[in-house]
Amino acid sequence: MSNYNQGSITRIIDPIIDVANNRVEFRLPSNTLLSANVRILNIGAVVDTAITTYNRMAGGLSLIKNIYLQNNGETLDQILDCNSWIAFKEHQKSHAEAQSVSSTLVGNRLGLEYDALNQIKSDQAKQLGITLATSGKCMLNLKNILPFFQASQVIPTRIFTDLRLIIEYETDLVKISANTTNPLTNVMLNPFLSVEEILDQSLIASMTADYQGITFRSVERDLATLSTTKATVDVAVGDVGFPLDSPNVIVNNKVALLKGFDNKYLSRIVVMPKSLEATGYKNATTDAVFGGGGLGAIALLRPTFNVVVNGANKLAGSGLTSHSEIQARCIDTWGDTCVSLQANTPAVWNPEAAGSATAKTGCYSAFREYVGYAAYIGLDIEEFIQNLSINIGYTAQKNSASATPADANFDVLNSNYHLLVFGECRKSIRVANGSYIVSYM
Repeated sequence: MSNYNQGSITRIIDPIIDVANNRVEFRLPSNTLLSANVRILNIGAVVDTAITTYNRMAGGLSLIKNIYLQNNGETLDQILDCNSWIAFKEHQKSHAEAQSVSSTLVGNRLGLEYDALNQIKSDQAKQLGITLATSGKCMLNLKNILPFFQASQVIPTRIFTDLRLIIEYETDLVKISANTTNPLTNVMLNPFLSVEEILDQSLIASMTADYQGITFRSVERDLATLSTTKATVDVAVGDVGFPLDSPNVIVNNKVALLKGFDNKYLSRIVVMPKSLEATGYKNATTDAVFGGGGLGAIALLRPTFNVVVNGANKLAGSGLTSHSEIQARCIDTWGDTCVSLQANTPAVWNPEAAGSATAKTGCYSAFREYVGYAAYIGLDIEEFIQNLSINIGYTAQKNSASATPADANFDVLNSNYHLLVFGECRKSIRVANGSYIVSYM
């Protein structure tokens, strides 16, 4: 399918490979000149028996686990754990943009507003249906996530002669859906690619001849595991002020060595703690998913944070030692955010909120979908990396509320963690005599 405009044509490209619940691959037109405004359309999925909604942080784009841009089998750009990266990028918007634009295009639910009763509310995420007709469709502009497209104005496929876009699907329903009761019937409905091709042959020839390549910040991913020494004694109702050597409260200080950024110039990072508890993102009784299904970042209890680059601390003194410092540094590093109230702080449990010590209601129980799941840790690095490690401290605390299914997600505060780290690394594609070299700068 094609749509003609003066001087260009918009082509609709179907996949050359589409393996259900596994992967999809597109081949871009060769021997021509493309605009970098490349979009994936009709992103969506189908569940088995009951309608639910997509992940509230990444919407329908939670279906994208990994994405690769390759030419003749060589990777030009890629993002692993792409849905977590998308969730983070979606938080870098105003509430108005998140609610009026992303809710439609991405299908998520991040933008907040006041309703007629002056209570905070958000729109519903797009529907995840049981048929093609009832499932919401989402769109991804590759400029928004792959730096190769963001840095490019045009893409000469007389140089990149076998350019392919490959997507590996996410199949973990906790990361996709608001409820895990019904299994996925099909991941990705019928996705297709929209590309704009230049028609003027003289323009194609001149721009291809003048093309010298691009420089960009490639998004690299690394992962470390934090084995937590857990608290073994429940926090009793009404207990406050535990000493840090109490069996109720266990201080953990960990060092995470990262090797994925070695021998690269690293500009900035974002760190996302992920709980490894089975009940960290899902109610075991109702199968309801909360907290963005693990695509966000857990708010650690009493956090401390520093980065050691080439043997020297990046932050002076004790580094970051509070949730407000962590959020302020992340905003300074990555820009404004639309995280909801208390999204960057741990769970709050108020057992006496309803006048009863057994009520187990209050802030966290009422809004557990929002609280404690968007505590992103950002930091400027701007150094060539020979070795890099993260020093992170947090407190493990076992809470008696965890025994109640409705409050089981308190387990995230007494959990082993993954540290998912994304970093921007300087990368270049240099073109000479019709060929190219991909290298880190």
